[in-house]
Amino acid sequence: MEDLSFLSEMNNLEFLRIIRGKFTTIKGLEKCDRLKTIFIQSCNSLVDVKETLEQMRGIENFLLEKCKNVDLEGIELVGLKNISVI
Repeated sequence: MEDLSFLSEMNNLEFLRIIRGKFTTIKGLEKCDRLKTIFIQSCNSLVDVKETLEQMRGIENFLLEKCKNVDLEGIELVGLKNISVI
């Protein structure tokens, strides 16, 4: 599994928490129009989040914990209310 496109049909999804996933990108979540909060923890394969976050209109909170390979350059420009990276 490279991305999260299998979740793209989850139209009512508002909160998503993933722990120890093996995906490299969060692509697919941009189709989840009601998604407000994404919490991703201990996903060491994850590298790309910014491109998908830029396409998400309703996203407010993005929390990233123990995901050491994510490219966060320019993430503050996405315009989210809350970004937390630990």
